[in-house]
Amino acid sequence: MEHTPTPHATAREMTASAGARGVVLFSALALDTAGPRAVDYWYVAPRNGHITIHTRASLQALFARLGWQVHHFRDAYHLAHRGNVRHA
Repeated sequence: MEHTPTPHATAREMTASAGARGVVLFSALALDTAGPRAVDYWYVAPRNGHITIHTRASLQALFARLGWQVHHFRDAYHLAHRGNVRHA
């Protein structure tokens, strides 16, 4: 998710590929605690191709526009799903 210049289009493609009952498991570091100099953080572009930076809330908002929810396993691992999915 952090490598795409078009996150909305990418999320649409991911969910369309998953279908109505599918899920999308993906990795993207959620930078919820990035400080005022976040652009100096090693994870941020342009040196490593991360051009769209996300927080947990931004990932939730991105997928919510498509009617999907996001469960965060950790800061870097996420599961997008439609409707109610039981989480362990």
